[in-house]
Amino acid sequence: PWTALAFIAPLGIMGILNILKDKKSYILKYGLMSLGFFLVIGLTLLYNKAITGSYLKVPYLAYNPLESPGFHALAGGGRHTPALGFYNIGSNIIKTNIALFGFPYGLAFLAFILVAKSQLAQDRLLISVIAVFSFLYLFYHGMGVSDTGPVYCYELIGVLVILSSRAIYEMNNRIREKWPSARNFLSSFLLMSFIFAALTYNLEKAVHVRQLTTAVREPYVAIEAAGLHRAVVFIQSLPYKGFVYGYRNNSPDFEDDVILCRLLQPDDNAKVIDRFPNRSYYILRYDNSIEESQLKKVNREELLAPDQKNK
Repeated sequence: PWTALAFIAPLGIMGILNILKDKKSYILKYGLMSLGFFLVIGLTLLYNKAITGSYLKVPYLAYNPLESPGFHALAGGGRHTPALGFYNIGSNIIKTNIALFGFPYGLAFLAFILVAKSQLAQDRLLISVIAVFSFLYLFYHGMGVSDTGPVYCYELIGVLVILSSRAIYEMNNRIREKWPSARNFLSSFLLMSFIFAALTYNLEKAVHVRQLTTAVREPYVAIEAAGLHRAVVFIQSLPYKGFVYGYRNNSPDFEDDVILCRLLQPDDNAKVIDRFPNRSYYILRYDNSIEESQLKKVNREELLAPDQKNK
């Protein structure tokens, strides 16, 4: 919802100004657009009510009441501050640039073309979307930075790509006006840009994601290497080297040859055993001392023993 507000604010202001200038031309057009807008708002409110019991409380706030805009206390301790807000935005600018292979911030030197003398009101509108987006997210501490890209900045990618393309297009027009013989400037510029990106941003990103993928797969590679058949693997622990390690999903019908679940308390383990009675049972535990996942075959009695989760 915070991102939606950041996008709609400039569009809403533009719509109001257009209506004030020419009611006959715009009021019907925007009225029809508003029908679609309020339909989505209505469905969102009904969804909130069904999930959280309140029309105005989104599920994320029900899960973490402190995950809301404002300079307030954080769930993990401390407080969100303007300085932290600027830090989050700066970090996401860097990650957005990497996600887009060095574009569009690699073309920031062309920004003056659109800002100083733009023939299109749409350019200024898109620039205002970025400005409002950045301002609003100063107040939201949970912006975060993931290992593979910006968390909440992905929605800006379309805006940034359009503005980058417009800047290149305008630069090409101005160069050809001044030097008519430079007919191949645009193709040469794009070719050199992609070559440079391939040798820098693309290469760094490919290496990083490969290393990350190898690390994340380690527990599941151990399961595959063991050659298990018709088994249930109770995961006691996964590597803790960041927040990227998660639990791999089973198929929706739970007919996998190997079912994965968390190792919990005896009552919860018993429910899983009763659901899959004719299988072998294993516990998967990551050994930090040797940095390796290990499998241990167990029986029903061991899984139902008190405090099995902490052993």
